[in-house]
Amino acid sequence: MFGDFGGASLTSIGVSYGFSDHLSMELSAGAAPGNIYDVDLVTLSLTHTMLPAKRISPYLTLGTGQIHTSVHTTQAQKVDNTNQISFVGAGVRVYLTRRFIARAEYDANYIYTKRNQNEDAREWKAGFAFFF
Repeated sequence: MFGDFGGASLTSIGVSYGFSDHLSMELSAGAAPGNIYDVDLVTLSLTHTMLPAKRISPYLTLGTGQIHTSVHTTQAQKVDNTNQISFVGAGVRVYLTRRFIARAEYDANYIYTKRNQNEDAREWKAGFAFFF
């Protein structure tokens, strides 16, 4: 999938296991290189598909993971290297063929930092999926 994570270009890949037609678990890894810092993240999410038998189907997702931030310059504020992240999101999937799907998703991320103030990051992404 490709998209935007807090203003930086995001590229991610994932695998998913379906417990049923409605419920699945997804493990994904992504990278969002930026001008001041780079972000790498690994997440685990639970996804509920509302209309699995329809060609166009909305879904909700809830997940957690880790985010690692690397700073490019010494002028930037010192940031924590690795933090926990949690998110909630919604998306839509469209079957293009029987085993090939187009997906679009929006996530609201909450990053737990070691400082007194936690951070929010908005994420949107779109891509393709296939299954066997």
